[in-house]
Amino acid sequence: MLPEDTIPVISKIKTNRAGAIGFSINGVLFSSDVENLYGLFEAEAEGFDSIDMIVIFKEYDGIDWESLFNEDTAKLRAEAFKKLRRYAIVGGPSWLKLAVEFFRPFGRVETKWFASEHINDGWNYIDAKPIE
Repeated sequence: MLPEDTIPVISKIKTNRAGAIGFSINGVLFSSDVENLYGLFEAEAEGFDSIDMIVIFKEYDGIDWESLFNEDTAKLRAEAFKKLRRYAIVGGPSWLKLAVEFFRPFGRVETKWFASEHINDGWNYIDAKPIE
């Protein structure tokens, strides 16, 4: 397969509502992928007081934990998500639901996990729909 034929790990999903953004995840997440997500998020959030986001795990093959939680990535995440209001997570590894529920009381972002078969509930949670 040629590089131009590969599917990016993080892909932006266009939505029917300004102030709502979606992403799909396909493959192994590295810090460069996460930084890309934060950059796309910041660009979309420009001009809004708050924004809603859905992340859909289509294929998840793992994460590079060390690079994800380094100091630079943590700063990017904190800055990028200052405007995040509602955050829907769909699918992903089985531990993700537990992590969302465990950290919910400690965060200011309204976060909810949905099973893959309930993807429409995730879209409804952020009051948006994907545009094909």
